[in-house]
Amino acid sequence: MFLLVAALATSCREEDACKPAPHEMTLASESDSTSEYAFVAGSTNERVGTILITSDGTSLRVRYVLLPGFELGAVHVCAEASSFSWISPGSCPWAAENLPAGTTEYELVIPLEELASAGCGAVISLEVHAEVRASGSDAGSDAGSVESAYAGSFRGLIEYVVVCAQPPPSSSSPQPTPPPSSPPPEPSGPACRLTQGFWKNHPESWPIRALEIGAVHYEQAELLELLRTPTGGDASLILGHQLIATELNVATGSEEPVALAGARAWMTANADGDARLPYGVFEGHPGYASGVDLSAALDAYNNGKR
Repeated sequence: MFLLVAALATSCREEDACKPAPHEMTLASESDSTSEYAFVAGSTNERVGTILITSDGTSLRVRYVLLPGFELGAVHVCAEASSFSWISPGSCPWAAENLPAGTTEYELVIPLEELASAGCGAVISLEVHAEVRASGSDAGSDAGSVESAYAGSFRGLIEYVVVCAQPPPSSSSPQPTPPPSSPPPEPSGPACRLTQGFWKNHPESWPIRALEIGAVHYEQAELLELLRTPTGGDASLILGHQLIATELNVATGSEEPVALAGARAWMTANADGDARLPYGVFEGHPGYASGVDLSAALDAYNNGKR
């Protein structure tokens, strides 16, 4: 049995059916596994909020909590089991774009199984970013200008250390040697719903190798290219990323979410001339709002919330 302790930083979550075997890890108390970091904006590192990092033993959770006077526009997290150089936030695999006006708190979850070599003693580096603006302001005005904010420092990283410790013996009798740690199981079964970040980084785990989106057939390589394309505020990509993940989750045996039929229909209705993603559905387009709403519903499904 092991104890998982947050030493510097982290974020995540997953369904019971996707959890590692019980002997792999057990969680220290929530207070022991929670770490707090300053959330700062711009090169002057102005404090705009706090980042709370917790772990439940199968996933990391990154929670954004802003100070009064600020709101979130989009959030992005990059995480690796080794240090890395600054990455453009739009390329981070765990993200939520175009958050509703007035959003001051948000949580992203990252299954530990999506991070290779995240075993005992591993140092997980995270780039925790958000687009932040003044509360109640128009993002197009000077008062509502968007600032980039990061946990720790501008364009900086924070770290999470996986610490393992043997528990004290429950009696004086000899204790059996614990079985060796094994890798997380491959996704399987109807309850195992995984995020678009997982599917993007684990193409070998895909249950199918092609999808129909709208009226177009996409092979796996094309789908991976779409997943790796920053959304740039295009609702067709914002929804497309979540739709691909949902289709893969359904292909593993998960029950179809209610929003899936609407998402499929949206892709057909909003396709452009060549009907291939991206469609260029930006704010002001008649289909933009419904596309973002459907994406939020599928994102919740892929994270096991619905």
